[in-house]
Amino acid sequence: MSFYNALRCFLTLDIVADKFRVVALAAGFNVILLADQEKKKPPGTSSTSTTACHVGEETEERPLGVKASKGKGKKRVRGQSEDAGESSLKVLQEMWVIKKEDLAGQHKILSQQKILSEQKILDSLILKPEPLSEADVILKNKLTTEMCNLLG
Repeated sequence: MSFYNALRCFLTLDIVADKFRVVALAAGFNVILLADQEKKKPPGTSSTSTTACHVGEETEERPLGVKASKGKGKKRVRGQSEDAGESSLKVLQEMWVIKKEDLAGQHKILSQQKILSEQKILDSLILKPEPLSEADVILKNKLTTEMCNLLG
């Protein structure tokens, strides 16, 4: 019974893979399934002994079960890496200057907004009828001295 279930599962997966390939090709994707790769291989090679790892233009043969390393494909030339480091340093310095200017502009805008909000509070306190609370009087005096210091 288990052989029948395994065969049914395999046939179901094969049908699903075929339908997936049809849908992907209709959508414009280039799909190569594992079964297709084995069909296209020459008869003398088998996928069980070695697996090919394509790194750039070179092909590296490795045993089955060994993962390809990521670092071998990147070869650095000393002159190029130093130039790249210098150019990235210049870019970072330019970005830092721009960021400092932006922060200075934001600080200026925030200080202006603070002054405007204090002026609005002072205007509302001046327009209130005369019997002000003690806190309102203290706030009014403080804001008037700050406005006088800014103007003078």
